Formats: sequence, structure tokens, C-alpha cells
Amino acid sequence: MGAAGEGRLDGLTSGVVGLLIGAGLYSEVYPYLLPRFLKLGALGKVTLPQLLGLGVWPTIALVAALLGAAVWYLDRVDRRIVGTRRELILTLARAED
Repeated sequence: MGAAGEGRLDGLTSGVVGLLIGAGLYSEVYPYLLPRFLKLGALGKVTLPQLLGLGVWPTIALVAALLGAAVWYLDRVDRRIVGTRRELILTLARAED
């Protein structure tokens, strides 16, 4: 959609046309999805603490711990990728010499 906003024709053809086709298909399939698939998660007005069977503060602590673990893991992945790129650049620089 960003490419179409910039006026590029490839964005117009693939982005906007794909969006319209997808919206049309969803509107045609929606009546079949509603009774079977879309109501599977309809639990009414339920909060996360109620769903987990925990209090509010233990739920906050759990979500904070999960968020911290995700940030820590992504930082490790990023450091591994940056280290690999640095080694590749150094190897290529040595090969040029």
C-alpha cells in the first residue's frame, strides 16, 4: 500500500488489486466462517486475569516477565546476526588485501 501511495504502478497493481480481491473473498466466505470458526474464541467480556485464573498483579508480573524474556531473546538474536555480519565484512576486507 505504501508503494501505491508513492504512485508506483507495481504497488497499485499488486497492493490495491490484491487488497480488493482479498476483501471481496473475505466478504463472500464470512457467512460460512461466522458460525463455525469465528465464534470459537467468543468468551464474552473476559479479562486476561479471569482467563488465567490469576489476580491482576500476578498477571501484570507474568506479562512483564514474558515481555522481558522476548526482548532478551531478540537482543541475543540481533547480536548473533550483527556478529556474523561483522565477521563476513572482515573476511571480505581481508580477501581484498
